[in-house]
Amino acid sequence: MPSEADFVHINHQDNDLRKFKCHSYLNRLREIDGSTRLSTILESIFDSPFAQITDTARKLGVHYQTAQADLEKLRQAKILVELPNFRPKTYYAREVFNVAYEKLL
Repeated sequence: MPSEADFVHINHQDNDLRKFKCHSYLNRLREIDGSTRLSTILESIFDSPFAQITDTARKLGVHYQTAQADLEKLRQAKILVELPNFRPKTYYAREVFNVAYEKLL
C-alpha cells in the first residue's frame, strides 16, 4: 500500500511533469491546429492519464463522434496511445503515466 510520502512524491512529480509536458504537448497541439476542446482534454490528462470516448464526450458535452475524433487527433500527435483489446475503447498518455506512477510500480 502506498504511503502518504509516496503520494507527496507523486504530487511534486505531478507539478514538475505538468510544467514540462504541458509545454511539450502544447507544441504538439499547435502542430495539429489543436482546438480549445483538445486543450481541455490535454489538461484532464494530468488528473488521470486515461481517456475513454464516452467519458470525454460526456465531460465536454459533445457527440461521441466528436470526442472520438478529438482523441484520435491526440493519438496522431503522439500524446495518447490506444490501449489494445480494451473495451470500451481507452487511450492513455504513456509519458504522464510513467512519470506519475513510476514510484508505485
